[in-house]
Amino acid sequence: MVASLNVSDGTLRYRDLKNGGELTATQINLKVNDFEWEEPFDIQLEAAVMAAEHNLKFKGRVGPIAGNRDYRDVPLDAQSIESQKNSARMSWKRLLIRRINEAQQNR
Repeated sequence: MVASLNVSDGTLRYRDLKNGGELTATQINLKVNDFEWEEPFDIQLEAAVMAAEHNLKFKGRVGPIAGNRDYRDVPLDAQSIESQKNSARMSWKRLLIRRINEAQQNR
């Protein structure tokens, strides 16, 4: 077990070489507690997605990871997801799709 994993002020750049789409997240603060492959673990994430300031906050449980060959099959229990642009809470899938669509429109 990994008791704690922290990323502070990280940056992620994703480029889709097939269609040319890009997504950048900065100021990433990630906290993972009690990480194990075979058990669910807690995760907290803040990031500035295609923005100058934090505009995405996520808190929930992920896993277990073991036995899932595809990351899309890993269980995700979102306790809360917030977007600064729209402070109403929404499903994590809907929010991520919205952020990707906004990033593609702003290219």
